[in-house]
Amino acid sequence: MKNSKKKVLSLFSVVIGSFLITGVASAATLASVTITGTAAVGSTLTAVPNAGTAQFHYQWYSSATSGGTYLPISGETATTTIPTGAYVGKFFKVSATTTLPDIGEATSSATTAITAKQLTIADPTLTLSKVYDGDRTAAVTAGALSGVVGGDTVTVSAVGTYDTATTTTGKTITVVYTLAGAQATGYTKPVDYTSTSGVVTAKQLTISDPTLTTTKNYDGNTSAAVTAGTLSGVVGADTVTVTAAGTYSNANVGTSRGITVVYTLAGADSVNYTKPVDYSVTTGVIVGAGAASAAYFAPAPTAPTTAPVVTTATTPVVTTPTLPKNPTQTDYQNLISTLLAQVSALQAQLPTATVSGTGYKFVSALAMGNSNDSVKQLQMFLKAQGSDIYPSGATTGYFGQLTQNAVKAFQVKYGLAKAGDTGYGFVGPKTRAKINQLQGM
Repeated sequence: MKNSKKKVLSLFSVVIGSFLITGVASAATLASVTITGTAAVGSTLTAVPNAGTAQFHYQWYSSATSGGTYLPISGETATTTIPTGAYVGKFFKVSATTTLPDIGEATSSATTAITAKQLTIADPTLTLSKVYDGDRTAAVTAGALSGVVGGDTVTVSAVGTYDTATTTTGKTITVVYTLAGAQATGYTKPVDYTSTSGVVTAKQLTISDPTLTTTKNYDGNTSAAVTAGTLSGVVGADTVTVTAAGTYSNANVGTSRGITVVYTLAGADSVNYTKPVDYSVTTGVIVGAGAASAAYFAPAPTAPTTAPVVTTATTPVVTTPTLPKNPTQTDYQNLISTLLAQVSALQAQLPTATVSGTGYKFVSALAMGNSNDSVKQLQMFLKAQGSDIYPSGATTGYFGQLTQNAVKAFQVKYGLAKAGDTGYGFVGPKTRAKINQLQGM
């Protein structure tokens, strides 16, 4: 029994001794500590002591220069640290200590200067098309910024710029980023963005109404005299001018003619603009050949109320009775009876008044080249006047040479106009009045 106790005590002593020897042997002296990792904002730096199994306390330090005074970084007492934007350009060290006996304390060498961190960004919201405005600005909103270390205040803005301000497609737009915020200097801005799908479209210009001459004498062409109005919408000092050309719908004599004014732009910067919308009216008037003014298009005067034109027979012979040298009452009575008989004879020779025509009242001027229902009514009227006035008698509705010759014959017959007179061969107010009068209108 005693021997058994001695063996147990002896074994315990061996175990204790072995434990003490092992514990002392495991306590290595801390000779140094190093830093691993990249010295950059956002990168992890790790403290590595040469004694691998001990429990250490760490403190990280920073300095503005490699050989300067290192001050402790508040709260940074772990094995690792991540530099924020506030420390770009500075240097880091770390110290390691332990409470175990004979372990010691060590401080690392300085890192290289902390470098800025490259940030990235999502694609911007970019407006690829705009109307020409004379500058190169493109509307853009920056995307979401990535890579900012927690706690740092960094913002980003974006400016979009076209390669040129002129109108075309396939233009290059460059988006340039700018960082701001308390820790912005600790970061490198995102790479600028570009697009080659930019479009600048022409700007629509406007113009005030033109000064337009709506009446002219017939000249065989469709040109209308016009002066362009005031151009509006030209950007800044751009050089843009405008001209106007007026054109009748056709060259024929008549009223209610359409006139279209077409604008044309010129000038060094005109390529960046769209011309004003063309202008038009339907009040154009072309006066017939030989007419002196638009007065021929005035409404015809009201026809006077007179007896219709009559056709007379051969004028009877009228004798002048004489009285004796000393006439008596009977002589006077005989003279009166003779005169009354002659008056009765003359009255008997007067034909019954007749009205010839179509019953159509003419109120508008008619001339060579016209083609409408009024011309047809005129031809019907002239035909009714007889073959000496209108030999062909054609009622085509077109005022051609045959119709003009008939009008001339009619005018000569009634003393309205003759060769060389203004309005000869043209149905103006005087001629219309006569035609309407002959129809009892």
